[in-house]
Amino acid sequence: MKIKIIVVAALLAAGEARAAGLASDLEALQRRAAAMEDAAARRDGAVADRSLSSYLGELRGRAAEGPEDAGLAREAAGLRGFVDARWTEEDEVRQSALWRTLAEKVAALGEDGAAAFSPRGRGDDAAFGELSSLAGMLSAAAPAPGIAERIALAADGAPAAAGEGTLYGFQTWTNDTKRTIAGMSYPGMLSCAIVVSAILNKAGRGIGRHYGVDDVRSALGGWKTIGDESALERGDVVFWKATRLKAELLWKLGHYPRGQYPQHVGVYVGKDFAGRRTTVDNNSLTGKPERQTLSRWGNDFNGARRAR
Repeated sequence: MKIKIIVVAALLAAGEARAAGLASDLEALQRRAAAMEDAAARRDGAVADRSLSSYLGELRGRAAEGPEDAGLAREAAGLRGFVDARWTEEDEVRQSALWRTLAEKVAALGEDGAAAFSPRGRGDDAAFGELSSLAGMLSAAAPAPGIAERIALAADGAPAAAGEGTLYGFQTWTNDTKRTIAGMSYPGMLSCAIVVSAILNKAGRGIGRHYGVDDVRSALGGWKTIGDESALERGDVVFWKATRLKAELLWKLGHYPRGQYPQHVGVYVGKDFAGRRTTVDNNSLTGKPERQTLSRWGNDFNGARRAR
């Protein structure tokens, strides 16, 4: 009985710690949202719209009260997309580009999808109207982004735009991208190169349709080479090479010829809320683009290319 009490107490303490951490994250998110609202108000000569930062304050209060609330954590995670860590107070151009993307997504959702984009996530039409109006206002004031930001924005939108084997009008699942492992078929396991091709085409910097990583690298031969991952900027095309351990495993399974190291390619989109570098690239299991961390098991950073 004593052991059970200790275990329960430990679990409760862990839950309270996670709730406190969430409250701290939401406080930082609220400050960033308020600064974004202030920047928009200064640019348009209007009174700052506090709908987003106020609601984040409500969430922070609920998180601080505890105990751990999985639903609240999911809601907070969704709102982080509105106030991405890539924004800084000094970079209003990038802030505007972020909100331009929001406006495009709001417009694409239509009435049926309004609830999914509501700040409260509960089909609150009034709150959704406030947010979409703010997005529209910021979109109208936003300057046209440069090529690097256009690539990043196309990458940002790729997970939502991807269909079953398609992305931005490109066929991403073919016989060349398909692999069967342990009797399971994965139609887009090797779709990383064509996913990047589709993203670049969407951004207006098309390189054709490539299904091999080396082909993408060759097509970007005139772009600037980036050798250090700490120097990455949004819109850079990133390459990875499998580690020796992962390569050995794949060789033994017969998925790659011995001596050939698997490669991967994606697009760098900035840091996430936790400060981790992230990319949008093909998930080998789902065959669709996802936002993932740059550092991952079995893959080493193998340089990047930046549009000139």
